[in-house]
Amino acid sequence: IWNMTKYHNSISNEEALEEAKQNRKRNYLQWEEVFSTEQAIPDLVSTPSALRDAFQKLMASAADKNNDDDDKLLFGFDCEWSEESDGCVDLLQLASLRMVILIDIPALTETREGQEALTNTVGQLFASSLPSLSSPAVVIVGFSCNQDVSRLTHRQSKKGNNINDNQQQHWLDAGTDAVVDLKRIILLQLLQSTSSGTKKQQRKQQQVIKKQQQFGLSRIVDQYFQKPLDKSEQCSQWNNRPLSRQQRIYASLDAWVCVAIYHKIITTSDKEEIVVLNDSNKEDRLE
Repeated sequence: IWNMTKYHNSISNEEALEEAKQNRKRNYLQWEEVFSTEQAIPDLVSTPSALRDAFQKLMASAADKNNDDDDKLLFGFDCEWSEESDGCVDLLQLASLRMVILIDIPALTETREGQEALTNTVGQLFASSLPSLSSPAVVIVGFSCNQDVSRLTHRQSKKGNNINDNQQQHWLDAGTDAVVDLKRIILLQLLQSTSSGTKKQQRKQQQVIKKQQQFGLSRIVDQYFQKPLDKSEQCSQWNNRPLSRQQRIYASLDAWVCVAIYHKIITTSDKEEIVVLNDSNKEDRLE
């Protein structure tokens, strides 16, 4: 009898886990809802040659676009780190509207060749100084991204070498002129919308804006894509290798939604209608 009870408990647990898995798929934005089912979840880019190859494909995917901002190449970015990251990042995600690359910053900064590969690809992109581009041809969109940029530019020597010390130029020393903050863009649009209307309407709009400042990326994604981001992997061990499938999905979507929302904003025909959030988790619109 004890063995039968244990067996039935095991089946019950498996069913509960499967139900929970399906619920998450229904309730949160999924990889297959953004990309085609044939598009593989990106692997980690950890070598200079792999970075150059992935970066070239990313640039091509950004150039192959149909939007109302044809003079600019649009990218999203995000970073992940763990408590053991010593002020740096464990992962840099770069996304176009059509693909994502996941860059293993610790592995690449271990060698001079890796540093040079970062400088000549991601570094020049962030500075909007690629030889084939003319500034300001690049927009790289993050969300509340001051800390991401600060950690990316942090200098750290690893395993006793001096590849990244003060005498060696950092791969982001050219600057981050291409970076824009999506949260600031949304808030700026909302602030501009308060310049019209009665004083009562303006006070109401200001109250809504104050609430909007407290919301994170997941809530904003919910308004634009009708599903929030699944943040269950946010505090996982990003310094572990290899990264799990769920970590790679989470990281990819975090960067992709930034460029996707920015693209929606700049291509919206009715730009005076701006999505905002309220306490009841419904959307209001400022006009």
